[in-house]
Amino acid sequence: MSREEWRAYVESLNIQDTFPGIQGVGYSEIVHPEDLDVYIEGVQDEGFSEFTVHPEGEREIYTSIIYLEPFDVRNQEAFGFDMFQEPTRRKAMEFARDTDTAALSGRVTLVQEIDADVQAGFLIYLPLYAKDIPHATLGERRGSILGYIYSPFRMNNFMEDIFSAEQSGLDLEIYDGSNQNFLPENEMYRTAIVDAEASILRAVRTLEIGGHAWTVRYTAGTGYGFDFFRTSLPFIVLGSGILFSILLFFITYVLNTRREKAALLAAQITNDLNRRTEENEKIAQELEKVNEDLKKQSAILEQKVDEVERINEHLVGREIKMVELKEKLKKEGKDTET
Repeated sequence: MSREEWRAYVESLNIQDTFPGIQGVGYSEIVHPEDLDVYIEGVQDEGFSEFTVHPEGEREIYTSIIYLEPFDVRNQEAFGFDMFQEPTRRKAMEFARDTDTAALSGRVTLVQEIDADVQAGFLIYLPLYAKDIPHATLGERRGSILGYIYSPFRMNNFMEDIFSAEQSGLDLEIYDGSNQNFLPENEMYRTAIVDAEASILRAVRTLEIGGHAWTVRYTAGTGYGFDFFRTSLPFIVLGSGILFSILLFFITYVLNTRREKAALLAAQITNDLNRRTEENEKIAQELEKVNEDLKKQSAILEQKVDEVERINEHLVGREIKMVELKEKLKKEGKDTET
């Protein structure tokens, strides 16, 4: 698709309001060394005269962020960035490529961090393979990979609408990895409203997302009710896990959805509506026919009733005449005897 089509598609997702913290949705294209110069010239011809794949240097393979929306000041810093050359990103990209699934990266500092508010970040990658080429096996996937659809996240922005330390009375810490190594270089996110060292109310959980793990630690202050903490903690852990799972599902879903799938669904719905319309029309016709039959039967019944009434009137008239005749004959007989 074109750059304009990509922009329109991402704008339609309204991700900045729906999922704050998502820095954007982009596409990173694989470029082989022999094609690098032609590739750079092609992008420059689109009007980006200073475009280049960075950082510079000779490598066996390059990846270049070619689309990234919204194309604001931060995201322009990532334009042309080769994520595959950085070990943490590369590990997630290789996992996505080899498993044909969405993959979560480890802790990184995004290229978009251009001011004093530097946040920990992470990325989600989804592999894109060549169309109509099999990628069922590991070798086929490595041979047919074209690039990666991906989203970068700024951790503090991402967590703002998910967790409030002030409202919950809990401190939340998220560290990269599953080894419970609570070191500053592994820290993804942290609140600081209680003294973690002084508190004995603490719980640690591991979240597995997209082939990667985060260690989550909750801490409550000494004045925090133990019963409330004990009963509420499972729901807090569950809620956080559900939110992360929903996020991963959302990214995977919207990036996997094809235009033809939507068209097929629309066609199916249209066919179903047409079929139901035809059925309703048939039912209406049958009801109309039944109504006409009832009218005819009603008319016939009224006619029969009229005939019965006429016959009854005739029979009653005959009975009256017979009675009168008998009375007359009886009277004549008496007169003869006299």
